[in-house]
Amino acid sequence: MDNQAISYRDLLHPLTPEDFFDQYYGTKPVHIPGDAEKLARIFSWDELNRLLNMSRLWTGKSLKMALDGRNLQPEDFCYPGVTADGHRAMRPDPQRVIELLRRGATVVLDSLETLSPGIAGVAGTLAVVAGGAPTCNAYCSWNEHKGFVAHFDIDDVWALHFEGRKTWRVYEGRFEHPMEIPGFRCESLTPEQREQDKGKVLMEVDMTPGDLLYIPKGQYHDALASSEATLHLSFSVTQVTGHDFMRQLLQDLPEEPLFRRDLPHFDDIEALEAHLGRLADRLREIITLPETAARVSQYQRQNALQNHPANFALPAREQAELYRVRALGTKLVRRGGGWLLTTGSGRETLSADEAEVARWVLGRDYFNAESLARTFDNHDAAALAPVVEKLIGAGLVQPL
Repeated sequence: MDNQAISYRDLLHPLTPEDFFDQYYGTKPVHIPGDAEKLARIFSWDELNRLLNMSRLWTGKSLKMALDGRNLQPEDFCYPGVTADGHRAMRPDPQRVIELLRRGATVVLDSLETLSPGIAGVAGTLAVVAGGAPTCNAYCSWNEHKGFVAHFDIDDVWALHFEGRKTWRVYEGRFEHPMEIPGFRCESLTPEQREQDKGKVLMEVDMTPGDLLYIPKGQYHDALASSEATLHLSFSVTQVTGHDFMRQLLQDLPEEPLFRRDLPHFDDIEALEAHLGRLADRLREIITLPETAARVSQYQRQNALQNHPANFALPAREQAELYRVRALGTKLVRRGGGWLLTTGSGRETLSADEAEVARWVLGRDYFNAESLARTFDNHDAAALAPVVEKLIGAGLVQPL
């Protein structure tokens, strides 16, 4: 199903996506105030409780708790049990969880990106707009009880606030290009190092329902609830790095005879230098091949869309075609008796009917053929297919 609850353009409003990517993305944080109605369709207390009550979903690794800046261990709120697929794991004990909540503990639900329709819609949007693999965690915190001390994340973060009031502090300190490997993530640093590296407060934000806060990867931050109960979602987007690319490349290098050859003896520095030069030359040749860039692009695409919402629509057993919308920088304006669509790929003249479809498409980040046909119920999917093909040719739409 096409379950997009809000487009990226509406999520950022009044900031435009073009200005966001030009001025903030990957470089500095930004707070975007909003009203409660803006995010109401995405998440709520009712939805949080629905997820919590699906008790077979959770283990001590996917439901986490923290109290006054200390991460609690699964043994503090779980019992030894068995998961739905029969594996032994620590399972949250509802009574112990409630007792800790009464003491002011924060509860965190991990990996929600496909478990709730509203969340799945935002995750799908971030996948196609930011081009990385999204994950989502829910945080429920209580007045004046800090869940987590100042830290940085290895991915960019979009925090969406739903209930209560929470004060966020973003610090000047930033770890350059963090990764999920020892030495390059926050957990690798001592508390003293983190305290020293976070620096001065860069911005302090009181988040209220409808607000969004974007924090680039590596930027130190913390948050403290300032009302009795608060609820927010944290979306992170993992990108493919040069390190990931090299790991993928290493899997293919044995196909190259040069990389299977023994190195010269360690006493023969001259021969060793010459051989390493040949390896470097061949490696450069491989990396700069056009097909290498195409394969990397496909790998990035698969990484970004691996957890994209599934597209089942039973009892119908056909897979509805899913499309991505490439709306950044796109304009649709009237020209004479028709309309002119301008994208990064060029220009396309549209009829009034085609422009109506394009206008609907521009209000979304992704869609499927079924939702398109349902919106324009005076047409069937087959009749709309040529319009979609025209939008594909114009560079506005891309099959997923």
